[in-house]
Amino acid sequence: MKVPDYYPQFSCKCGRCRSVCCAGWKIAISETEYFRLLGLECSPELRGKLDASFYLESRRTPERFASAVPDFEGKCRLLGEDGLCSLQKECGESAIPSVCRLYPRSIRRDGKGRFSAVCSGSCEAVTEALMRAEPLHLLEQPVSVEESEINAVAETDEGELYRLMTDRSRPLPRRVLAVGKALGTAEPAVTDAEGTVRALLAFLREFKHENRSVADLLEALGEEDGLIERLPALLTGVGAELPEAEAWLENVLVNHMMYVCFPKGESPEAAFTGLSALCGLMTLAVAAAPHTREGFADTVSEGLRFAEHTAFYHNAEVLLAGRTGGIAELCF
Repeated sequence: MKVPDYYPQFSCKCGRCRSVCCAGWKIAISETEYFRLLGLECSPELRGKLDASFYLESRRTPERFASAVPDFEGKCRLLGEDGLCSLQKECGESAIPSVCRLYPRSIRRDGKGRFSAVCSGSCEAVTEALMRAEPLHLLEQPVSVEESEINAVAETDEGELYRLMTDRSRPLPRRVLAVGKALGTAEPAVTDAEGTVRALLAFLREFKHENRSVADLLEALGEEDGLIERLPALLTGVGAELPEAEAWLENVLVNHMMYVCFPKGESPEAAFTGLSALCGLMTLAVAAAPHTREGFADTVSEGLRFAEHTAFYHNAEVLLAGRTGGIAELCF
């Protein structure tokens, strides 16, 4: 099975996470898992938590039958004070839903029967593993999985696109533009940096009420006019205080491309616009966040919750068409 080089050593941080993976987004479970949890033998305390933890979807399917009900802080009701899952602690790993057991891993088989596995950068432990000077590379690794854990994906040929993204002879935004050219998109008109920033912020505001990660990013970015005025100094600060930030972001974006099977069945224009938007948003967010390793990791993982677990590419194509060239002005 083909995997990125960090995959064999990846492990959950458990209670040491700053941002737990079960907070801030919708977690769905299957019909089989819902009724299994409904009849699970457990302590009265855990039973009370389980009964309050899931609601039936109004348009349920066997795969997405029920969803988690977060508490008033947006966290899973099964999360203990120690940062650990109370269901797993009492009943073992096999008791937790598959989405919780597998996250952030995604195991897939393409149309030619080839297997691969990759982790989502929305997990801070994954982002931290990608924060290194060395480029990401793939290796062959035996991985034992059950058939139910495998996702079918379209056949992809990412080799040339990955080569372009790891070409360190030019700045990262220029590499994204090269990916667009390789996809066959028209040469984008380069817009001014201020217009690009305003467009990206407007894009985020469209989703702040339905996506907690987006709301957190907007809060970190601050007032629009103040950000535009501060941006040149912020970008200079990133380069000075985090000199490896561009290499880190390169690894994050390449891993993201693997995770979503880029260009993920989108039209060339949608794929290019989405990748451009992600590059621009990540640059803005990292610039506005504390210029520390933790600041980078937390900001990037929040952004990838939005990019990898929503209809990000479709939304970017609709709301940011014609703005993709502007990312060339956003560079550390």
